[in-house]
Amino acid sequence: MTRHRPAILRAAALGTGIGALVATLAALRDWWLNPAGLFHGPAGTDWSIVFDTWWSWFLPVAAPVVAVLVPVAWLLGRRRLARAAPPPDTGDPVQRGDKDG
Repeated sequence: MTRHRPAILRAAALGTGIGALVATLAALRDWWLNPAGLFHGPAGTDWSIVFDTWWSWFLPVAAPVVAVLVPVAWLLGRRRLARAAPPPDTGDPVQRGDKDG
């Protein structure tokens, strides 16, 4: 597990970043369009509605993206490690590269 940790952490960070970006764009769009005057009015911006909107987009986007990216990073890391591992020693002198075999 420790060999895969950097890739898994990068995948989780990427998924979190994607969720945050989508949530920010959605909250900004809703604030700009201001449906039914919920987001801002004469008294200013209602930040609780803005943050509720942000969370309502962040969690449903980030959770599945992280849930897909982390196993993919883990599998790719295992594949990379398997290719980098030396072949098993079968005892065959030709396979080991011995010239006397």
